[in-house]
Amino acid sequence: DALALKKEALSIRKSVLGLEHTDTATSYNNIGLVLQNMGRLTHAKPYFKKAVKTYEAVSSKDTTNMAAMLNNLAGSYRFQGKLDKAE
Repeated sequence: DALALKKEALSIRKSVLGLEHTDTATSYNNIGLVLQNMGRLTHAKPYFKKAVKTYEAVSSKDTTNMAAMLNNLAGSYRFQGKLDKAE
């Protein structure tokens, strides 16, 4: 299934590229999106947080990728009704 494939991709990226790489951050974000689409919102949020944290560590905050990851994290709060955290 999609979730298993995204987790496999994350595992490969962590092994090949390391924990602090933009592609690894993208994999965390992608897993969050799959979980969110499955309605597993509480499971998605930690992946979005990890994506943002990883991306912040290795790249400029002023990129469209970072904007997308922050948007996804905010969306996870919004879907959970935590609008104060989504700001």
